[in-house]
Amino acid sequence: MNEKTTKKIPYGVLAWRLNEIISHMNDEEAYYGSWLYIWPDGETKQDCNSDFGDKESYSELEECFIRKYKAYHSDGICIYKEEDRKILEWANAWDKKLGLEKIKVFGLEG
Repeated sequence: MNEKTTKKIPYGVLAWRLNEIISHMNDEEAYYGSWLYIWPDGETKQDCNSDFGDKESYSELEECFIRKYKAYHSDGICIYKEEDRKILEWANAWDKKLGLEKIKVFGLEG
């Protein structure tokens, strides 16, 4: 992509994606262990824009996400619906960014 076709993804959308990944990890503790203390219960996509819509708030969330993702990466991710395949794509992008092997997928073929 060149600069004209590249779109900047808002921090609120990126935050939502982080939560989707953590929520689909193959170990409940990834979510319930401590992510739930950072991610507000009942958070909606719209809430993400106000809660994590700025660089500082998003960066704090991202730091926690990276720790959680690395800690639970070896347990894999559960993707059972075709429409959730995008979550796997986001996780694989983090695998690449963090220098991890592609996460193991439970459910759909990877």
